[in-house]
Amino acid sequence: YRSWQSSWACSWCDGAEEPIWRGDWHEVAAMKWVLKCLGKYAVFSGRAGIVECFTFLFFVICCLSLALGLDLLMGWRQDNIVDWVSWYPTFEVTRLALSLPFFAVTARRLHDVHRSGWLTLLWFVPIIGWGYLLLQLAQPGEEVANPDGLPVEGAQL
Repeated sequence: YRSWQSSWACSWCDGAEEPIWRGDWHEVAAMKWVLKCLGKYAVFSGRAGIVECFTFLFFVICCLSLALGLDLLMGWRQDNIVDWVSWYPTFEVTRLALSLPFFAVTARRLHDVHRSGWLTLLWFVPIIGWGYLLLQLAQPGEEVANPDGLPVEGAQL
C-alpha cells in the first residue's frame, strides 16, 4: 500500500516524489501569519515583521472583497441615514471584526520600524495618510532590540 503522497509526481515540481505543499493549514506560511495576527487580536505592544503585516493586510482586503461581493450578489443593500451612502451588512460586520487586529498589527509593525503606534490613526486620513503609512510599513525593521522588544525572527523579507 502506497499513500497518495508517495505516488505524486508532476512537471512543475521537477518530478519530486512528494508534493511541495503537504500538511495542515497551520503549516502554510501565510496562514501562520494570519492566525498569529488574529491570536494577538488587541495586542498593540511588541513588534511585527513586514511579512506578518502585509500578509494580514492582504488577508483583510480579500475578506472585505468577498464580503462585499456576497452582499452585492445576494442583494443585501440597505438604506443608510445618508441617502447616497448604502450599507452592506456582511461587509460592515467583517470590517468591524477585522479592524481591531488590523490596527494592532499596524501598530506593532510601526514599532518594528521605530515609529509611534499612534501613527495607526493615519488610516483615517484618505490618500495622504494611507500613502505615508504604507511607506512606513514597507521599511525594513530594526535588526537590534528597541524599547518595543527584540527583533522579530523570520518575519523579514
